[in-house]
Amino acid sequence: MKKVYLLIALVLFIIFAYFGFKAASNLDAKSSGSTPLTLDLPGNQQNFLIVHVDDLTNNRPQLISVWGVFIMFNSPPQLMFVPLYPSAEETSKALENSYGSSRAGSLEVKFIDEIEGQYNITTSGYILVDNAAVGLFRKWLTGKDETISTTPPRSPDENRLVLYNGQEYFQELCSDFSESGAKPFFNSTKWSQVLPDPFSTNLSFESFTLAQDLLKSAGKITQCNVLSNE
Repeated sequence: MKKVYLLIALVLFIIFAYFGFKAASNLDAKSSGSTPLTLDLPGNQQNFLIVHVDDLTNNRPQLISVWGVFIMFNSPPQLMFVPLYPSAEETSKALENSYGSSRAGSLEVKFIDEIEGQYNITTSGYILVDNAAVGLFRKWLTGKDETISTTPPRSPDENRLVLYNGQEYFQELCSDFSESGAKPFFNSTKWSQVLPDPFSTNLSFESFTLAQDLLKSAGKITQCNVLSNE
């Protein structure tokens, strides 16, 4: 049922993004008489994974949560954050089993394949963060120092707490993007503090920088949503 809900949400997201982009393009064309900019990307929609583990300095970090970030690189961009793990028991167990052999700083291909198969999505890359990185990103968003000591969820109550913490953070991020755009957040991000240990990605430097620059230059991002799998 949750997979059906996710698929419906993604379809609606794409539909609304498409018509929003068409309307904006028509307005731009009428006002300026010029052709709207086409992004040099392999398709305007990009799907990323944000994978939270306990400690990337360990040889085998423990899995805490996985979120999907679906971005339509339109003008302005549209974002959707979707919780993928923890979720229904059978899905969570399959993801845990496929994650099991992942080592520090990287994810096994079979883990990514399992996520894509379970949710019928295609991903463009992943971002891997641990508790230390999550604490820093929260600080750069809220201005408050926070020590994150989250452990892998082992019960329904722990699942709900992990999901709630993620939803709270991404909702605040969306609120910030809607009010001020993404530029202040990225400008406050001190990458030297999270590289190379608490943060890892399989995205190329060029792809990561391009995506960041597109979000920073977009102005206010009003279409930014956080879903729940409850």
